[in-house]
Amino acid sequence: MDNYIELINKYISSKSKIDFIDNREFYNKLFFTYPSACLEFENISEIVNRVAMEFKVPYHDIKIIGSSHLGFSLVKPLKENTIKFFNSDNSDIDIAIINKELFLHIFSLTMKTSNFYNDLTGFKDRNSFNYYKKNVISGFIRPDTIGDKKFRSKWLRFFDDISEEYNIKISAAIYLDEECLHNRLENSFKIYIERMGLDGAE
Repeated sequence: MDNYIELINKYISSKSKIDFIDNREFYNKLFFTYPSACLEFENISEIVNRVAMEFKVPYHDIKIIGSSHLGFSLVKPLKENTIKFFNSDNSDIDIAIINKELFLHIFSLTMKTSNFYNDLTGFKDRNSFNYYKKNVISGFIRPDTIGDKKFRSKWLRFFDDISEEYNIKISAAIYLDEECLHNRLENSFKIYIERMGLDGAE
């Protein structure tokens, strides 16, 4: 299958909106079991292995999500009922690292270097701090927004290097556990259902 639009839309039409958004089993199949629509297996395996070795997390804790996996974006373009398909020239590879130890390590680093958020000079800017604060309480960290300059620089340098090597932008975020990833996926599917004007079963 070139992308998962037909599969997703068919599933939405068979479920009430609430039942669909809350269905963990479907998310697990879609993102943890089904193959990527756009990326070769060998490339995925190489990239995942590099990330696992660099940040010392298990290989199976790393998943490809977003348009590089589905073939299209659930959330873009915002507020439009059109589909933005994956394009290697202007799309990213989005990686989810689901690892409690790494999440807590980064959370602890940020608390300590910011003196429990009393000193925000380590953050890139106020917007980064606000983004970090808003998401960390839901178990999600995008490391380019954290307040520890040393770790942030290491993270960005690594992903800049592999992006250049594979000739496509690669970025990653860290989730406390699968439940936190599911929560973020729910939000993405809510946006997709609303902007595409889709209705589920009554």
